[in-house]
Amino acid sequence: MVHPREAAAYSSIMMDESNYKMSLAQYAHALIKLMIEAVNQKVKTKSSSVRNMGTTYVEDHQNSAIDGTTHRPDLVFFYKVPNRMGMKSVSTVLVVDADVTPTIITSKSLGRLADYASAIWACQPTRKFVPVFYIHGTHLLVVAFYRYAFVSVDLGEICYTKGPNVNDVLSIIHSTLRLFWFLLTLPAQDFGHICNIDVEVSKLQFFPDNSKSVSSSVLKCVCANDSVTDNFVEIDEPIHPRLSIYGPAAYLYKVRFNGKKAILKLTWARMSQMPEGAVYDLLHCRGVPGVPKVYDSGIIISDLREFRLEYLIIEDCGQRITDYVDNHRERDTSQIARGLTAQVCECLVSAYSNGILHRDISPGNIAVCNGVAKVIDWGYALIFDLESSESKEIANRWNFDPFVVIKEDDPFVGTDLYMSINLLSRSKKRGLLDDIESLFYVMLDAYSTRRTSSDKQIPYCFQFYNPKNFAASRAAILSLDTWLSDFGVETNSSDLRRLFDKMHTFLFKQGNNFIGLRLMRNDGFERAIDIKVAKEFMNKKTRKILRNLPRFAADDILPSTVTDVTMEVSNTPRKSRKNKADISGNSKKRLSKKTKH
Repeated sequence: MVHPREAAAYSSIMMDESNYKMSLAQYAHALIKLMIEAVNQKVKTKSSSVRNMGTTYVEDHQNSAIDGTTHRPDLVFFYKVPNRMGMKSVSTVLVVDADVTPTIITSKSLGRLADYASAIWACQPTRKFVPVFYIHGTHLLVVAFYRYAFVSVDLGEICYTKGPNVNDVLSIIHSTLRLFWFLLTLPAQDFGHICNIDVEVSKLQFFPDNSKSVSSSVLKCVCANDSVTDNFVEIDEPIHPRLSIYGPAAYLYKVRFNGKKAILKLTWARMSQMPEGAVYDLLHCRGVPGVPKVYDSGIIISDLREFRLEYLIIEDCGQRITDYVDNHRERDTSQIARGLTAQVCECLVSAYSNGILHRDISPGNIAVCNGVAKVIDWGYALIFDLESSESKEIANRWNFDPFVVIKEDDPFVGTDLYMSINLLSRSKKRGLLDDIESLFYVMLDAYSTRRTSSDKQIPYCFQFYNPKNFAASRAAILSLDTWLSDFGVETNSSDLRRLFDKMHTFLFKQGNNFIGLRLMRNDGFERAIDIKVAKEFMNKKTRKILRNLPRFAADDILPSTVTDVTMEVSNTPRKSRKNKADISGNSKKRLSKKTKH
């Protein structure tokens, strides 16, 4: 609600004939300049209680890009914060489009606005939405971009053509500008940010928000000043700053937390998705190896248009696995490959035996430091044991309904380029072998010659077009004797070739038969494994867990019925089923069951 005393910032602005010769953007800039001068005069004479520009100033960028970018919005409103430059200091932008149909925003114009919003959000970790002002024809709109959608509000007319009564039109423009000024001068935490940003956003603190009674997990975020010495996050730099403006998103920053190198992850996730911090709680509670230490975690916004904002501060686990391999190619490649594969397998199998399936194994989700691999980014994990007391306790702590999380789960999450053949074929059945198959592709990519050759030609196996065609081509190539070179792996190391051959046999061979095409064509196909083959890339502890798995992933076709699933063990003598296990993701199948060919 706009209070008249707050909004009545200036007297009516008269226009002469020369204004019609100006471009619409120049007219808007001139109008806003006059508006600011009028406000400043009233503030100076103390004749009004209207808010002044405060920490904001305006620049014309029609002919020059914002520092460090290629973006040239018509007008840019900046925060007056020391040491903050470029997009980091942008409050909002104003874009002008001389459109004669102000009731319709074209997809092209909307895309342009979204590009600006995305660029701003990528550089400002404290954003909860990005407002963009838009002069559309004769109307001034504010378009607010959220993670799920955008909201457009027409503030009124800001210009006119010849014809109507001048006094009436000026009154309309006056009213529009009052609304514009009211929004423009709102405190940052009320207009797009999760906290006040009057100071440089270099330190953040998270602590319980006593004003929020809905959940003990909701925390408050504030910008900390230099006097703060404990429990703060000092932001160094973004890791991958540019992401889509729409849908789930994770913003990663290199930070220091109480003097330690760490990673700050701010995640916008759907309300139906299990909080990643809750998954880490389960992983640590159940003693799963190969996952990073968590220094702090919580929820900042519990519900904003079907999304929540959670934060996670974890140890800095090093480089992504592909970069680590690139930097260590002169060493014993087979030893490094075997060590990294064994560590990741131990993490995945251990997590799986404790009711947790990762579901997004990719190079960016495996970090390596000094030869130690950690599996990160458990945001898409499936928890198929939510009936235990510890699971219920964690659900209460994080304020989510586990049955809603299971019911609304999407079985097709993950990174397409590293998905299993089974999933690319749109099978809803998902299990541990799908994650191990993803690891197989990650390791092939890490040792592909495309990462070191000058032409950087991408092997056909890593050229993604659409899921089903990609699954078919990948299955066909894996059936050939030349599959390793077709994946771009050219090596003289017999040990490295043996490692990949054993992984290939483990995943795609039953007896002497190749099963890759059956995985693609038959949604109900069950693959059994020979644990003896896994000796080459799994340690003894992992193989023991695999051999004695008490449960396996539930069928994603009926996620609402998932409980603590156990396997039926046949009466076959122990010796005959010692090295066979069915962990394909289907409920109540026999350990010793062999698939007919």
